[in-house]
Amino acid sequence: MWLVGTAIAVVLAGIGLVYLSVILTNRPEELWLEAGKAGMQLLVLGVLGGLLTAGWQRAAERRGEERAKQANKQQRDHEEAERERQRDLEEHERRLQQQRELHERQLAMFLQVVSAYNGLKAVRRRLKSLGFRQSNTARQIDAWQAAGFHEAMARLSEHQLVFEALARELRETQLFADDSNSIAADLDAIEKYVKTVVDFWERHGAEIQSGAPVDRVARGVRTIVSYSAFESGVVVYRQQLTESMHNHLFVLAAGSGPSA
Repeated sequence: MWLVGTAIAVVLAGIGLVYLSVILTNRPEELWLEAGKAGMQLLVLGVLGGLLTAGWQRAAERRGEERAKQANKQQRDHEEAERERQRDLEEHERRLQQQRELHERQLAMFLQVVSAYNGLKAVRRRLKSLGFRQSNTARQIDAWQAAGFHEAMARLSEHQLVFEALARELRETQLFADDSNSIAADLDAIEKYVKTVVDFWERHGAEIQSGAPVDRVARGVRTIVSYSAFESGVVVYRQQLTESMHNHLFVLAAGSGPSA
C-alpha cells in the first residue's frame, strides 16, 4: 500500500510541476503531452525508488530477523549450557555424597573390627591376671577366679559374635569392593578361632566353680592366653584385614575417593 501511495504522490507532483512549467512558458497546448511524459518518467523513477526502498527495508527486516534468531539461539544455547552445568554439578555432588556415605560405612566397620580386637586383647589380659597362664599346676580356683572367668568368657562371646556379624555383613554389602571377600575370610578365621574357647565355656562353664582345678581352666583358654597361639590364630589375620581396610580408607580415598 505504501508503494502505491508513493507512486501516486510522485505522479501528482510531476503533473503539478509540468502544469506550472506550461503556464510559465505560455504553451498550454503542450500541457497534456508534457504531463504524460513527466508523469511516466516520475512513475518509473518512483516505482524503481519504491522497489529499491522496499528491497532495502526487506533486507533490513531480514537482517533484524536473523539477528533476533541468532540472539534467541544464543540465549537457548546459554540456557542449555547452564542446565547441563547444573546437571553436572548435581551429578558430581551425588557421587561425592555416595563416596562420603561409603567411606563412613567403611570407617564404621573398621572401628568395629578395632574395638572387637581390642576386646579380645582385654579378655586375654584378664584371663592372665586371673592366674590361668600356667596349665601345669595342681591348684584350685577360688570364687574370685571363677567369677572372673565367667565374666571374661561372656565378653569373649560378645566379641566372637561381632566378628561373625561383620563377616556376614561384608559378604552381603561388598563394602570394600574386590577386597571384601578376603577381608570377610580373615574375619571368619578370627571368629572360628575365638569360638573354640567359647565352645569350651559352653560345654564346661557349669563346672568352673570355686574348687575346680586351675589346670583344667588353663588348658581350655590356652589358645587365648598363649601369645604364640593368639598371634597365629588372631593377630596375623587382623594385620591382613587391617592392611586391606587401610588401603580403601586412606590410600584410595586420598586419590579418587572411597572405592565403590
